[in-house]
Amino acid sequence: MRWKASDERTVEIAPDATVYAIGLLNANEQLRARDEGNLSIVSEALGDQQEVPLAQ
Repeated sequence: MRWKASDERTVEIAPDATVYAIGLLNANEQLRARDEGNLSIVSEALGDQQEVPLAQ
């Protein structure tokens, strides 16, 4: 199932409710607009967060 989260984002969800794709319109613009060009990856299950720098 594809869910339109906003005009800039879509999320694809499998029948078992796992997220398997996130689509971003103008991804470079959106991802670099915040967090100094880093992508934050959060595991709520593990209570862990990591910052990954995006390539330029």
